[in-house]
Amino acid sequence: MNNKVKQSKLKILLAISIIMAIGSYFLYFHHLFKQDRDFGFVDTENITMDYTIYPSTIPENQLLRIKEAEKLYHQAFDDQIFYTVRDPDKLVKFIKHAWQWDKNAMPYYYDLLHWHDFYDENKEEGMMSFTEFMKKYRHQLVDNTGKPLVEPVVFKKPDMNIYLRNKFADLKYPKFAYEKGWEFSPCTGNNNEEYLPCTDEQLKESIKYFTYALEDGYHCYEHLTARMLFQEGYHYKDNDFKKINKLTEYRKSLTPEDLKQAIDYTEIMAEHSSIIGILRVTEAYLYGLGREQDLVKAYAWTL
Repeated sequence: MNNKVKQSKLKILLAISIIMAIGSYFLYFHHLFKQDRDFGFVDTENITMDYTIYPSTIPENQLLRIKEAEKLYHQAFDDQIFYTVRDPDKLVKFIKHAWQWDKNAMPYYYDLLHWHDFYDENKEEGMMSFTEFMKKYRHQLVDNTGKPLVEPVVFKKPDMNIYLRNKFADLKYPKFAYEKGWEFSPCTGNNNEEYLPCTDEQLKESIKYFTYALEDGYHCYEHLTARMLFQEGYHYKDNDFKKINKLTEYRKSLTPEDLKQAIDYTEIMAEHSSIIGILRVTEAYLYGLGREQDLVKAYAWTL
């Protein structure tokens, strides 16, 4: 009887040991999987989305300009052919900016998160995937005091990319304001060949965002004046650039002050040899729209 009891206890202990071993096995590989996926970032399984737009912790004089951010991103990562890390040191610098809320770097980091999944492990020898990069260089992602950085939770959901772009546009960041301006106009028909009249509200929103972009350094005079002057929101009537709007077809709701402002902008374009700018200033003097009618000046602008 005692032997049977002992055997029974041994079987129970053996079963418990097997269950514990299997549990440890799954926990271990779950940890590895999660580690590969998150690289020690924010836990993707327990996200509480934070919609706050935080100021950057990087000193203002060290923030990247939009062209600098774009250049640094493309120097650091190949998102065209191999989807690999080009320069680890530059990628460390780029990610530091993105993770510290440098607004101009953040959209390109979203691009990186999208494209790095296209990396093929069978590519040429010596290429480094983003996953490999993070395992090797994660410890270098620190702030100026040496404190480890954490990937902002906003990068854990791709939909947040659109949310942030819209918020940055409203905060008058020029690149995002410029992109936002295109959402409202020009207005196209079903065949997408000819432009249709936009509503005044659409043009108002488009003008607002292009003005934001212009005020902060984007030279988008042509796009802005098109929205100010024409109901279609474009200087041309069609996508093939075969039919152009005449200045006499300007928006009837346009005030004299806004008409003059639009011509002021086109004159800046004309002074920089823009054909559209020269045409509009010539028309302005020819028809007396936004300028006092002056046929001599109209002729002079055509020379």
